[in-house]
Amino acid sequence: MNTTTLMTVTPGEIGGQTTQLVDARLLHDFLGVGKDFTTWIKLRIRQYGFVENQDYLLTQTGEQVPHQGGLRAVDRAVYLLTLD
Repeated sequence: MNTTTLMTVTPGEIGGQTTQLVDARLLHDFLGVGKDFTTWIKLRIRQYGFVENQDYLLTQTGEQVPHQGGLRAVDRAVYLLTLD
């Protein structure tokens, strides 16, 4: 049998329950959405009435990005969505 993985799904925990999660940024890229990620995810959350810590997890990660010939630290929002 030949299987193809379209999206990476990872196990996680929300409210003490084990669930499957997908990184919203990867989903955004996979869907080829024209809007920037931040605008897109915030609109989807409002449109569908997603509830933090129920339908998705929101965390922050620190990253180094190029800036004026060097690097600077920025915080990046990470949205992990439940499959349901």
